[in-house]
Amino acid sequence: TSPVKITVNVTAGAELAGKVGRLVMYLHDKALADAPASVAAEHQLSMSPETVCLEANPDAEQIGKKAAEMVMPSHYISVTGDVIGDPAYTPVVHNQVVDLKLKLR
Repeated sequence: TSPVKITVNVTAGAELAGKVGRLVMYLHDKALADAPASVAAEHQLSMSPETVCLEANPDAEQIGKKAAEMVMPSHYISVTGDVIGDPAYTPVVHNQVVDLKLKLR
């Protein structure tokens, strides 16, 4: 199985200057509903419009299992730090292009 690769078109306004945030792609087995997701990829955001390409680390594991070993592997993106993404939580699939607007938390 190839690692999940996505493109995220980030928009951010001038009010976010000086703020910090990271775009994070998480790996999660939907069959393990209560288990915490693990980080599969991340990118430090510039707080200005940018296009970010994320590729899931094929060695990322959730509770000792890589995506290829999971019952129902899934990925989603979210933003951490001073800002949030709109939408706040986005399930993603391979080769997906996502539009994400940043706003103050």
